[in-house]
Amino acid sequence: MSETGTGAGVGAIGGVSADGDPLANQIVARDGMLEAEISTWRTEYQCIADYQIPRKSQIDERSTPGIDDFTQNIYDSEAIHAAGVLSSGTLDVTMSGVFFQNQAPGFNASPEADAWYRITGEIMLDVMLGSNLYQVAHACLHNRGIFGIGHMMIEEDDDRIIHCTGEDVGTFKIDVNNRGIVDTVYVTKEWSAKQWVDEFGIDKVAQPIKDNFEKANGSGKMQTFPYIYAIEPRPNSQREVGRKDGKNKAFRAIHVDKRHKKVMREGGFDEFPAVVTRFLLWNLFEKYGYGPGFEAQPEVMQLNYFQKVKRVLAERQVNPPIMVPGDQEGMIDITPNGETYFDEQNPNGKAHPWMMEGRFDIAMEELADLKQSIQRTYFVPLFQMLTNSSEVRREKTAFEVSQMLAEQVKNFSPTFTLLKEDFLTPMLTRIFNICLRKGAFPPPPESVLRPTANGPTIPVPKVNHVSKVAMLIKSVENENWVQFLQLAGMLGEMSPAAAQAFERKFNMERSLTTMADNVGVPSEFRNTPEEEAENIAAQEAAAQQEAAAQAAATAKDAGQAVGALPPEMAKGLPAME
Repeated sequence: MSETGTGAGVGAIGGVSADGDPLANQIVARDGMLEAEISTWRTEYQCIADYQIPRKSQIDERSTPGIDDFTQNIYDSEAIHAAGVLSSGTLDVTMSGVFFQNQAPGFNASPEADAWYRITGEIMLDVMLGSNLYQVAHACLHNRGIFGIGHMMIEEDDDRIIHCTGEDVGTFKIDVNNRGIVDTVYVTKEWSAKQWVDEFGIDKVAQPIKDNFEKANGSGKMQTFPYIYAIEPRPNSQREVGRKDGKNKAFRAIHVDKRHKKVMREGGFDEFPAVVTRFLLWNLFEKYGYGPGFEAQPEVMQLNYFQKVKRVLAERQVNPPIMVPGDQEGMIDITPNGETYFDEQNPNGKAHPWMMEGRFDIAMEELADLKQSIQRTYFVPLFQMLTNSSEVRREKTAFEVSQMLAEQVKNFSPTFTLLKEDFLTPMLTRIFNICLRKGAFPPPPESVLRPTANGPTIPVPKVNHVSKVAMLIKSVENENWVQFLQLAGMLGEMSPAAAQAFERKFNMERSLTTMADNVGVPSEFRNTPEEEAENIAAQEAAAQQEAAAQAAATAKDAGQAVGALPPEMAKGLPAME
């Protein structure tokens, strides 16, 4: 049985519920409420898509695909390219190479547990590279960067362990729990009668769908019927303790024929299978995200306008308007090698260009400013610095480069923090659990198992993010700490009280460990707790030996000094053994 463990709906016969099914009515009603919330967002998405991602501009408008239809309002593609830099750059700096390390949770920490979790991380990375995750993740991050929200589903697969799919903005609706975490996704689509039959079978679809399918196979036209795929938490009251079939899992997955209010299939997932990521949040209470596409839209509109004006100016320069004397109407030949005759006795009576005074330079300056603003909004300078860091370092000092990167990273850091919380961590947790269920990991040591009321379980790992941008942000933290140490050292030299205050308030051993974590020092390079304890004991023993040697040397020096005194001064002093 697959994870979804699909089964018939409530009151269903052959997978199709009877009319008036309470569960189908409940899903349709909630879909209506979520639809009311997203309707205003769709209008915004459509405006942004028209100018910044025309290939996905079928949100509210359903145009016939074609170059002219989708790009007719676009005179400049700067925003399209900038959005591509942001999505590709985000994927590169967050998910390229070894971008995470699994570690044992604090309550399970042990050398054996750490080693096992480290192996699971390596296996997970192999699974991800062997699947379609990176392609779908790129599309998800592209939507996130423009519209402020992206969606990706991670499901179990018999061949590649995981398989990913994604939905475009406007086709899915979300809800959050009391902590603001997305735990509900409703996907609404229009399916043709053929798609319904292919998915559920001719005997299980509603009669109108069946009739249309059979008619269309003759000479009729294939109609579409609305379809809802709802994933949401399953109430505990609807779960039977001890059962692990699809209808008793933590999240229910329900396929509903919206028009006929029929549950077509009901299953479930052990954990939330969708990864819904927001670029930034409008506020603490808003579900949908805010992305650079919203912020850049005014500049994009202005850029399109000025690009149109520039093209008009350029066309006037190439094909200028011509002032023609009234008596020469229809006599001017402007074709290549054309001949036009005029009266030499009347030099003012010949045609000439006019109204050529447009300021081309002003248009170019405005265009450059607008393009630069769009690039900043999409963090293009940051990714250019990361991509061309070697060239930047040749032109500037190391300190200047670090300051430039620090400035860019500070602006990117809030969205990267949210990316870790609602994209990377849920994605890695989901993949870990799937690999665990699929038997992709080696047997865990006893120290990994955690006893619970329902038997021993394997906790999800603690994830250490070691991607390019994570390391960059942490390197900025290291640089700030080093600068503080330099300042504290200067103050300590001037004031003993400042040095004593530093020793009371700051832990140098902990700071050394944190700095090593920040630059990604491998765990293999570090001492185990047992080795660290041995080193401490050895240092203490060496310190004691050194102290004893110093005491003996001091005593010897004191004896020699006493022996060197004149007899009259040494009289009365105790003899040295």
